[in-house]
Amino acid sequence: MSELQRDQRGFSLGELLVVVAIIGLVVLVAVPLIAEQVRSAEIRAAGDQLTMSLKAARMVAVSTHADVVFTVEVDPVNKYSFTDNKGVLRETTVPSSVTITSSDGNITFEDNGSIDSVTPMDIVLEANMTGGVIDRWTISTSILGVSSISHDRYEP
Repeated sequence: MSELQRDQRGFSLGELLVVVAIIGLVVLVAVPLIAEQVRSAEIRAAGDQLTMSLKAARMVAVSTHADVVFTVEVDPVNKYSFTDNKGVLRETTVPSSVTITSSDGNITFEDNGSIDSVTPMDIVLEANMTGGVIDRWTISTSILGVSSISHDRYEP
């Protein structure tokens, strides 16, 4: 080997192309998975926020000794609202990737924290995931005014 060839260092074009191809494959697989996780996090956060808003509305009813109406507007409006203890309307719109697909109607929390219904009230949030799968979060409020959240996935 000559003196010039021994001192040359670096990667050949073939090696660089292999590395670029591997990086491309990793990105090709990772981007859809990350997008799926972002959508999943959005609907989970929307469900948690809705549950916390229901609990807040119940606390306002108990602390002010007055009925509080929790208004739910389903798709295409996709928002909910209630008036806080200072008389300020708290209105929340769910993210665009999430829809409120069904609601049993407005929920009225009475001054003792219960709701004015003889059956539990449900609000359903849904988001389309990859492969046609629907991510569904159901927020149920018992007749005692206690809100809970459950999750399932299904293929229509």
